[in-house]
Amino acid sequence: MSLALSTAFLIVIILAGRLAQGSWRAPGAFFGLIWLIASVPAIAFLPRYVSASTMLLVASFVGAMLAGSQLTLNRDMRAAPPVSAPYSGQPMPRLRALAAAVFVFSLGGIAACVGYVWDAGYSLLELGEPQTWLDMAVHYSAARYHGDYVEPLIVRFFLASNFVGAMVGGVLLAVARTAPVRIVAGLPALSGALITIITTAKSPMLLAGVFLLSGWLAQRASMPPNTAVRISTGRSIAIGVAVILMGAIGTASLALRYGPETTDAALLTERIAGYVFGHMVALSAWLATENWNLLEPTWGTFTFAGLFEFLGLSTRSAGLYEPIGLNEWSAESNVFSALRGAIIDFGLFGAWLVTALAGALSGHAYSRLRAGKGTALSRLGLLVYYAFAAWSPIVSVLSYNVLLLAIVVSAIILLLATRSIEAVSVGVQRCAPSLESP
Repeated sequence: MSLALSTAFLIVIILAGRLAQGSWRAPGAFFGLIWLIASVPAIAFLPRYVSASTMLLVASFVGAMLAGSQLTLNRDMRAAPPVSAPYSGQPMPRLRALAAAVFVFSLGGIAACVGYVWDAGYSLLELGEPQTWLDMAVHYSAARYHGDYVEPLIVRFFLASNFVGAMVGGVLLAVARTAPVRIVAGLPALSGALITIITTAKSPMLLAGVFLLSGWLAQRASMPPNTAVRISTGRSIAIGVAVILMGAIGTASLALRYGPETTDAALLTERIAGYVFGHMVALSAWLATENWNLLEPTWGTFTFAGLFEFLGLSTRSAGLYEPIGLNEWSAESNVFSALRGAIIDFGLFGAWLVTALAGALSGHAYSRLRAGKGTALSRLGLLVYYAFAAWSPIVSVLSYNVLLLAIVVSAIILLLATRSIEAVSVGVQRCAPSLESP
């Protein structure tokens, strides 16, 4: 009964936030939507392993994010979105430079694929043999889970390049009006999928998709309703197909990881359930076993693990956390969500305050973009917030130093492209000199 009541309480908070903020794209409502998808289904599939206290904890963080964002939304959303001239249907050459940037950076993902193939000891000519793909998957699974494998530095730079392409590609996707430009915008997701197939690691594909979505959402916030690309039936089908393909690739990578001799439907179902619901079970196990009297704040070591590692302040271990053997599900998972990291870093009350602050900053960026007063910093800040929220059931997206590098490079590109992007968004026939292209 307590689990049902706590789940109902969480759902009420999420729906109230959506009603108060008027759109699922509003920062607080978006965070609630992510956790609605991430937590509630786990109750149906693994009710024995998800505690009521975990649902209440999630509800408290959703409430903190809603409260923080609502403060700045109420203040800044009074101005109406800008009104622009309707799109004329003519080609927009100013997008060529932005599309070229996305294309070039997405090539980094292809280069990362080549690097992984070579690092596993194979040549590109051997990729024509199906056994090569299986051997590479087994090789990288063993290296990552039973060894201390770290990608070569150049491969990590190529990964960062692909994530830059995904961030900027999402913005490009929101303003693109032609199929070729949309295809270019989606190339980083394709590169991420290839990396997942080679290494069986899900994060390159999923993070590329998350950043593509985040860039698209951030750019749509700055576009007036009459210029924003509407989600037609065809686009809805395309999105559905993309989601199905990502699920199929993730499942195939699992099959490759364990090999055809040991893989069956039951094993795949169990592993997929662990990936989809493992964070709620692991978080429940942590809440039940953590000695809260001995919990000392680590002041960002987990939330910003990549930055701390870069500065030499700490050493980031793979997965960040050790599994908790409270039950068979928590013993298999080391994914505890960004919520655990925030609590360890700042304490429970401190984590709520940090969450409310993040909500206030993202709400400010969102409302300024909606009011036509946004800057490149507002666009980037909202993009990073969407990515953080979408990845928060897994871990803090800011814990990856590769992604921090990608964010910095994306900031430079979006700063240079600001006038061009805004010109395309509102139909103004001008662009930034630094991005003018023939």
